Amino acid sequence: MSDDADTPPLPTRGNKTVLLVIVSNVAIAGILGGLFLLKGGEAKGEEGHGAASAAPGHGITGVVFALDPIIANLNEPGETRYLKVTVQLEIRDALQQPHVEAQKVAVRDRVLMDLSNLTAEQTRTVEQKRAIQQELLEAVNDIVGSEIIRNVYFTEFVVQ
Repeated sequence: MSDDADTPPLPTRGNKTVLLVIVSNVAIAGILGGLFLLKGGEAKGEEGHGAASAAPGHGITGVVFALDPIIANLNEPGETRYLKVTVQLEIRDALQQPHVEAQKVAVRDRVLMDLSNLTAEQTRTVEQKRAIQQELLEAVNDIVGSEIIRNVYFTEFVVQ
């Protein structure tokens, strides 16, 4: 005799919903990934979302050193607002990379402190993001040595 009579039927509605959510998420991820690749790998955004490039049409000629993502509390009295940013530093000379790596903790600290002084309003436009990049470039070069870092790039910049 078969055990089919003893086992309850599996709920199908819940399984279909889970499958639909998974398929939808995969489709959305595929579309976003395709758009990202079609745009040359550079995401652009408005109102604190996406990334801002350091200089239009500027090619990277140095070594790129990635900092771990940073989450900073923004300076918003009476409100809790956050900035999540991923920073990439372009080092002029590959021979300087070990020196920059040795200063990584101090660099992350300085970037975090500088970003924590910002308000959400100061992070909205592309021009403001470029100004933040310039401020961070000067701040990081103060730590690692004058002109070692050529550019600061944001590969993620989200205000919440």
